Amino acid sequence: MTPRRRGPVTIPPALAMAIVIALLMSATLGVAGIHAEPAPFLADSVARALAEELSGEAALRNLEAFSRQHRMRGSAALRAGQGA
Repeated sequence: MTPRRRGPVTIPPALAMAIVIALLMSATLGVAGIHAEPAPFLADSVARALAEELSGEAALRNLEAFSRQHRMRGSAALRAGQGA
């Protein structure tokens, strides 16, 4: 059974105008927020160090280093299960 297709959805003009106004207002307010002020309680060097530490790049580097050193080791039970 295929669903019936209905005609185009009509929006009342007042609602359409309200949506357009809301979008324009959000766009202009969003542009105003692009130029953020610096944090008043932190020195620039501290803020930069926090941003670098919280970015996840250091965590990724650590994970890559750990994964290079990772090695699966066999146990006596593993060798017994393999019949060796």
